[in-house]
Parts: sequence; C-alpha cells; structure tokens
Amino acid sequence: MNIAELQEQSLKNFGEYESTWFDNKWYTNLETYTMAKRLSKGLESLGVTKGDRIVMLMPNCIEVSVVFNGIWGLGAVAVPVLFLLGPKEIAYILSASSPKVLITTTEVYEKAKEAIELSRSLPYMICVGKSEDNCIKFAEITGNGERPIEECNESELAAILFTSGTTGAPKGVMLSHGNIYSNALASLSVLNRKPGTVALACLPMAHSYGMISTIVGNLAGMKGVLMKWFDPALALELIERFRVEETAMVPTMLVYLLNHPDSDVRDLSSLQRVTCAAAPLPKEVQKAFEEKFKCKVLQGYGLSEASPAVALNTPEESREGSVGKPLPGVQVKIVNEAGQEQPRGQLGEIVVKGPNVMLGYYNMPEQTAEIIKDGWLYTGDLGYIDEDGFLYVVERKKDLIIRGGFNILPGDIEQTLMRHPAVLEAAVVGYPDKVLGEEVAAFVVTKPNMSVSEEELIMYCQQHIAKFKCPKKIVFKESLPKNLIGKVAKKYLREEIALMLSQ
Repeated sequence: MNIAELQEQSLKNFGEYESTWFDNKWYTNLETYTMAKRLSKGLESLGVTKGDRIVMLMPNCIEVSVVFNGIWGLGAVAVPVLFLLGPKEIAYILSASSPKVLITTTEVYEKAKEAIELSRSLPYMICVGKSEDNCIKFAEITGNGERPIEECNESELAAILFTSGTTGAPKGVMLSHGNIYSNALASLSVLNRKPGTVALACLPMAHSYGMISTIVGNLAGMKGVLMKWFDPALALELIERFRVEETAMVPTMLVYLLNHPDSDVRDLSSLQRVTCAAAPLPKEVQKAFEEKFKCKVLQGYGLSEASPAVALNTPEESREGSVGKPLPGVQVKIVNEAGQEQPRGQLGEIVVKGPNVMLGYYNMPEQTAEIIKDGWLYTGDLGYIDEDGFLYVVERKKDLIIRGGFNILPGDIEQTLMRHPAVLEAAVVGYPDKVLGEEVAAFVVTKPNMSVSEEELIMYCQQHIAKFKCPKKIVFKESLPKNLIGKVAKKYLREEIALMLSQ
C-alpha cells in the first residue's frame, strides 16, 4: 500500500468536508487530495521517479500535507527538514540525501538557496508563494493535470527524517510506507477520536510527531486548525475561537501556555485533552495544566526511529508518571547492559520491536547495526515497566550521572527543582570531578518577577532528596537551549559548564 491512499480512505469514509483551517481559510479534504495528485503529475514532468528524494524545507502551511502526499503518490521519498535549521545544517542534509527536488516557501527561500550553494547540489527548486529567481512556482507545477497514485509495497522507503544531531552528525531515519501506516493505525485505535473533532495543529509537520499527528487526524475525519508555528498567545486565541477540543504538544508548549497572561482571560472550556510527548513531562507541569485548563493530559513516548509512537496513555487507561502502555502490535521490554530482559519494576534500557521500527539509518549500516539488534530497536532511554504493563521513561542513558559510584537520575533532581515556587524550568547534567568522577550541576530558569538564590535551591533539594543527589552548582539562565521540537539540548549545557570550570 501507499500512504497517499489514506487520503482516498478519508474521502470514502467521511465524504468531502472542511478538514483544515489555515491563514483564515478552510480547505476541504477533496481540495488537498486533488492538489496532491496534481503535484505528483508536476514532479513527474521534472523527471522525478519512484525512490527519488525530495527535500521539504517549509514552515507549516496547507501545502505541507499536499507536498507529503504528492511525493508519496509518485512513490518518491519525502525528506522533511525543520525550516529553523541554519544553511550549513540544511546543506549537510542536501549532501547526504542527494535530492532531485527541493520544495520551499518564500519565507525561507534565501536560506534554501544558500544551503544549495554550500552543498554544491543541483536540485530543482519549487517555491510556494511569490515567484523567485531560478525557482519553479508551486502554482505552475500543480497546474498540469493529475496523476494516479503509484503502487508501493509496505517495505518501500517513504520518508527520511534527519535527527537533530545533538549527539553528533544528523542521521537519516528511513521510514517505510508500512512503518508510517501501521503507526498511524495503532495510534488511532487507542485514541478513540471522533469525526468532526476540532484539533489545534501546532507541532512542526516536518517532525515525526507532527507528521503522524496530522495523518491520524485525517484518518479519523477530524478538523485541524493549523498554525504556521507555535505562538502561545495565538494558540490560546485559536482554542477559544474554534472551540478546540484537543491538541498534541511538547512539554515546553504546556509550560508556555500555563504561564501566559492570556490563559487567565481566554475561554478555554472546550479543551478536553492534550497528548504530550517528545520530551519528559514534569509531574508538576501536568498537574498544574490539568487543574488550570480542566482537561486531561495524556503523556506518550516515541522516537523518530519508531515512526514515532511507542506507548501512550489513553482516556480510558492512564497512570500518573507513566507514558502509557505500548501501542497494539508494538513490543517493549527492558534489558540490562548484557541485553538480558529485566523483571517488572527494574530499571534498564528500553528496547522496541514491531512494524513501526525503522528500516535503518540512510547510508549508515554500521550505525544501524549498533541500534537495531535481532529486530529490536535499542532506544538509549532508561525506564521500567510496572506490574500492570505501564511503561515509565526515567532518563536518557547518556544523561545518567555516576557520582562516587552512585547512579543519579537527573530527572529526580529536575522534578524536585520544578516543585519550588520560583522555578519555571530546570535541567540537570553531570560534569567531570577528580575525586568523585562526576558532580551535579543544575541549570534553572526562574518564573517572571520571581527570584531565588543558589544556596536556597541547594538547601531546598537537600530537604527533599538524598544529599548525594543534590546539585553542587546551580546556574541561572534566561532560557534553556532546546532543539527545534522543544526538547532541552543537554549537550550544550555540558559544554557550558565545562567552559565555566576551565576559566
């Protein structure tokens, strides 16, 4: 099957309806379906054939879903790129993927052009918006008739998603039609979404989380209110205006909404549930959000290499602190350093198996062999499974701190710091120490118009957790470095504390 066929399934199940609002206009599912088939025809006229890579460098817009389905309809491979990346980072992806076409928008055209020059690649350029030099207009390429959807089997490559590269050079995650299709169906089966439900779409569609959320919404016959990019004030306005019932977000977005002054004056009573994933969700944030907005926050877990969803709490079955049970068809187990399965309740590395596990890293067989062993995806995340089968994600394996022989989970300290009334965000990392091997440093962002001293926070930690876990240093910052999906990039915090100590 071809993922693009899901558009036909939506039309068959729900008929034509207004499915997506963007930039003050509603678009029907039939309109976007037709535009996608026209794009397939246009790409074919440029010589694009099955298996060719096409880079998408676009902020959220109605054309993004059209481009995805237009690429897939031709049997080509979508390479979505977060538009906030710099020219050098984009150039790396262009060099690695060798695309035949790059599709962009007016807002990022100059960046795309610079990246092409740096990469010395020569793809065709298609631009959404006004005409640019040496660039094919999107309206022109979609104006020459329609093309039927190409037949594909489930193992054929559909997308290459490049990781953020916070632990080295970005790696291209290869997802097949079967990977994405199975993950969308499994996610839909546990979420019990109803046709006509209004959802706020504020995640970048170029990210695996945003991509799968969009596909699931279309499969369910939902109505999406699409944001170009996340803005808390606008998000609150749109929730009120369209009586939004649910949304998918990352924890940082919840923090921004919680602390935005408009959250106290907007009517947000329509909001029923929020799916939250892509980074650890502090219990304090979840509790405060649910109390303030009178809605349910359903925490989930996934990674791009798993298409991306692995586990999810559901409206019918959820547990505090857990990321839920594995999705149907997805196996999860906990293993020790030797790869042996651990008993329930015992900490170890989370490994995943199922139809959602990627084909591998693009042109990186050695790195693929390191992460996929006997069909099991080794996630690098530490966690455990309780007696009832709920999964708990505790820490990234590489983030574990070993101080004087004792294992310290940064999440324990972060949760403690987040309970302090003056703390908005916290991130904990280890740094080298000659005596103990590693010491603990905490980076803290305080709430607006609130302050607290380093000594007060260290004392606060000592009152609530074991002293050997408490941070030795606390660094106050205006904001924490994050990757483009909102996850704290601890790599840069380690570099910062190392630089501070060397001075």
